[in-house]
Amino acid sequence: MAIVLALVCLPVGALAILLTPPIIGQHYFTRGSIAKAQGRNQEAIADYRKAMRWDAWHAQDIDLYATIGELQKQTGIANNSPERHMNRAVELQNASEYEPAIFEFSRAAEA
Repeated sequence: MAIVLALVCLPVGALAILLTPPIIGQHYFTRGSIAKAQGRNQEAIADYRKAMRWDAWHAQDIDLYATIGELQKQTGIANNSPERHMNRAVELQNASEYEPAIFEFSRAAEA
């Protein structure tokens, strides 16, 4: 009986451990999106950063960094943060100004 219980519980426990961080990350991402829509920029920034901490998928999303930079710009905080540089780089890239965009990407990497 104990062996059967172990054979059932161990895979379920392992699955729970593997799935929990992305679920928590998505929760914080959703909270951040709601806070952004409601104009609560500080809360949105904090929630987006928590999403990035919990879920590697969000941590690799360049648009999320740019969104945090945009929120920082609107709030008037952290002029030299990596996120602000990412935001500027994405804006320049969208305007087909590639050389200044590369410069901003490199400044983001240095910050």
